[in-house]
Amino acid sequence: MANPMQALRAKQLAHSLEFKFLILCSIPVISLLCVMVYIVHTQSISTLSSLSIAVVLLAPTLAALTKCYNIVINLLNAISTQLDSINGEEYNIWQLAQYKSGRVAALKSDIKQMSKRIHKKRQEYVKNESFVFHFISELSLPVVILDAHQHVYHANTAAHDLFKCVTLQGLHCSDLNLENQSNRWQIKQQASRYTLATHHLHRGSRTYEILVFVTLEQILRENEKFVWQKLITVMNHEVRNSLTPICSMAQSLRFDTAVISSDMRDTMLEVIASRATHLQKFISSYASIAQLPQLSLSAQPVQQLVEHWQTLYPELQVSLATDSQLLCDGEQLTQALINLLNNAQQANALRGKSTIQLAIERIKQTCVLTLEDHGCGIDNTANLFVPFYSTKQGGTGIGLIISREIIRNHGGELTLTNKPDGHGARAVITLPATAK
Repeated sequence: MANPMQALRAKQLAHSLEFKFLILCSIPVISLLCVMVYIVHTQSISTLSSLSIAVVLLAPTLAALTKCYNIVINLLNAISTQLDSINGEEYNIWQLAQYKSGRVAALKSDIKQMSKRIHKKRQEYVKNESFVFHFISELSLPVVILDAHQHVYHANTAAHDLFKCVTLQGLHCSDLNLENQSNRWQIKQQASRYTLATHHLHRGSRTYEILVFVTLEQILRENEKFVWQKLITVMNHEVRNSLTPICSMAQSLRFDTAVISSDMRDTMLEVIASRATHLQKFISSYASIAQLPQLSLSAQPVQQLVEHWQTLYPELQVSLATDSQLLCDGEQLTQALINLLNNAQQANALRGKSTIQLAIERIKQTCVLTLEDHGCGIDNTANLFVPFYSTKQGGTGIGLIISREIIRNHGGELTLTNKPDGHGARAVITLPATAK
């Protein structure tokens, strides 16, 4: 039984260029041998003469074929050596310099152009790498770059100052009290004031790890900055939502006195006073604790809440199928509705619509409020309650989150979906209809 390795080598040899070349070279040799045998058998020629004819016919042929074989193999070796030189960052085409014309000269020209492009890319890469290392050296944060064997390849001045070492290059990570556990770098020293941020640097076929030492104080400062930015954004959002209806109704009371009845005027003044009072409470609460104000629960007739909402949004069409009371904070629940109604108004405006429907019904001990617009629907439902995510220009991504938190604080839930017909969005609010 043949050795599997020998069989594999034989198969590889059968597909090699050398084997195919030898097969082709053997064709003229076999042809000449056939002619010689035919002459010897048909003519009365002595053995010496037969040998002389064989030498005359075969010797030049074999010499020419051998020369051709050597030329082809030497050319392939030269190309291989040339490619190895380019791989070794030697960009001169000296291996093929003897070929001045023909197809090999064209191939030499192609390799030369490829070599120039590789050389140019290499120079750009070196410049970029030099910039990266220079940038790292100028950072005030300590930065250490480790090679594949976890030895220090490069370290900036801040890193040398941190470890109080003249040179860090070549030291193993363990010498710096660094360890990698579950592909995560950390400092062995328990009381360290630093945490590590890791990045990868690819240089050719090699990969380096960049370890940035970030102080815990800096992280705390960044978190504090983020909290303040979030607080200011939320307050700005709520202030605008309260001031907009106040300004609108104040202008109506000033310029449209002829068409506003005394009852409507009183209602509008009550809404203005109510929203202004809520705004004062809201800002006071946020200024002290930076969270939604504590609920002030009381029994609120649904009919009374609906009249309040329709005063704020005259285009709101309400279908009321219950006379239940809600144990709720009327001002905060109105704030949650304002956020949803503003979104509905903006969605309608994009399609030239104005009507907003609100259906209210009681299902067992739950009051269900279904709000529908006629806009374009929701593009990405997965990001609806992601903080600061908004598809609207200038949007804050806060309103829906605040509305949901207010409703959850009441023991309810808010869900948003697209309408089945695809023409608009639907917000469903579920709230307890009685006290818990």
